[in-house]
Amino acid sequence: CQRLRLRCRRHAWSRTRRDWSRIVTITTLLRKNGHAAPRSVSATGRLLVGAATASTAMPVKPHLFHGGALPPESEDSPAWWEDGVTAERDRSEMARWFPGFSEVPDKNNGEPAWVGELDTGRGRFTIGVIHRRGRALPRVVMLGDRRLGRSSRGQWIKPPHLYLDGSLCVASREDWDGSADSVATVVGWAAHWCACYNEWRLEGGSWPVAGYVPRVAAA
Repeated sequence: CQRLRLRCRRHAWSRTRRDWSRIVTITTLLRKNGHAAPRSVSATGRLLVGAATASTAMPVKPHLFHGGALPPESEDSPAWWEDGVTAERDRSEMARWFPGFSEVPDKNNGEPAWVGELDTGRGRFTIGVIHRRGRALPRVVMLGDRRLGRSSRGQWIKPPHLYLDGSLCVASREDWDGSADSVATVVGWAAHWCACYNEWRLEGGSWPVAGYVPRVAAA
């Protein structure tokens, strides 16, 4: 019985490895399409690279991954999400691009958030996107008991592009425009982060890309 269970585990692992081998990596896609190739994210969280991305996928706004300390927010700023206009923009954009996510209202004067699952094709991640005062870049956290990192030579290595508090550094604060962007913008960045994380964890080596910087046409 023990041998049978072991054989089943080996078969399942082998099948998983074969399934993963059919998935084209980000590095391969960028080598084929160029590092400035447009990127978009499907409603389920799959990253798409190249001009032939699905029309129903949300274009990824240019951004760069970072790390270090979480950019500060103004604690004295009013709860801007109470104005209704910005909150409705969030709801409209999320219904259009990521309908599987749910809005979590603020409680006890806390910040509202959106929660949902991203399926990168090589792993599923449940994330929370939490609004911050002063229209600061929303905070992205990994939910559940997932431990981020990979094992290497007996040591556990945390991924790059995490803030010191453990939240995901999906973009710099300069990438975020609180007057125009929505929480869907951040979910797109988070999907890009998760796709890169999977490749870093499963393929080894360095983080595959620094972010998404499209090529600027010459004047």
